[in-house]
Amino acid sequence: PPPASGRGKFVVLAVILALVVGAVVFFTWKKEVGLEVASHSWTREIEIETQSLVTETAWRDGVPAGAQSLSCSRAERSTRKVPDGERCSKERRDLGDGTFKEVEVCTPKFRSEPVYDDRCTYVIPRWVRARMATATGASVRDEPRWPEVRLARTGSCIGCEREGSRNERYTVELVEHPGERRHSCEFAQARWAGLTVGSTWHAKARMIGGGLDCDTLSP
Repeated sequence: PPPASGRGKFVVLAVILALVVGAVVFFTWKKEVGLEVASHSWTREIEIETQSLVTETAWRDGVPAGAQSLSCSRAERSTRKVPDGERCSKERRDLGDGTFKEVEVCTPKFRSEPVYDDRCTYVIPRWVRARMATATGASVRDEPRWPEVRLARTGSCIGCEREGSRNERYTVELVEHPGERRHSCEFAQARWAGLTVGSTWHAKARMIGGGLDCDTLSP
């Protein structure tokens, strides 16, 4: 039989593994809950960008076209290995007849040497986020629409504005029965609009914390 110490280690490992598996199951286990659709809300946003002079830094070979006020200084960019002699040691070599011969064995030695380049600071026109135009609604009857955008000045000048990325969110608030716990889920617009206020659904919720898995929502 295995030594007692070996059996003890096996038992300890088995207990640790069981505890880990149990903890994972405990914290990820889900239950089915009943839900009622309570309300809807939506948000649509348009990012407004403005063209501004932005300060950046880059190595000289990475400075973009159009950069202004260029100022450079030498800085360490990387390192390279250069030969630095040899490292030698004595070794005993078997001559095959019961005797040995001492020989010197050498291998190349290297050292790190810094590689310098020009690190440059410059300013350059960039489109950056200035503000958000937002439209919101609290009902399916309030048809989602994009906000009205007013640009201070159009074109490609410093201070000019343009529309950037667009984002939209469609949120449904659900009430859990029993318990009245409230959950918020985001869906695509078509699914969101099809969840009628007062309709009942089922979904999976975590046993610990009660977080709802919105992807499991079903009639």
